Amino acid sequence: MFQEWPVRHTPEPRKTFDPPLPVTIDLGRAFARTPRSMRQGLALRVKAEGIALIGDAPGQLRVWIRTTAGDWIGLCDIELHTGNGHGTLHVQQWCPSNAITPDADHTGGQTAAGHRDRDAPA
Repeated sequence: MFQEWPVRHTPEPRKTFDPPLPVTIDLGRAFARTPRSMRQGLALRVKAEGIALIGDAPGQLRVWIRTTAGDWIGLCDIELHTGNGHGTLHVQQWCPSNAITPDADHTGGQTAAGHRDRDAPA
């Protein structure tokens, strides 16, 4: 993944997890959406068969990378569900760090970025 991204300094602005780290994704923070007044005016079929991007979803964190603004974003595998729960969509999504909560049993006392950097995501 990082063949064309040379790094000269430490700590590196990226961290790969193999195997991926179990996390919980806050879907409201992970996916930007057009503001809408509480689903008003939507057809029932859209509410039922559209992908639900509210609440939390389990996921797997594969990679952290740091942006030039100092933010961390994580590449996550997420299983999304339709509004009626009958459909599933597996996606790989770059999510901001505030949308990702690592499973406490897998952090080993470190941040999800793999070090104790004061700016690293919690």
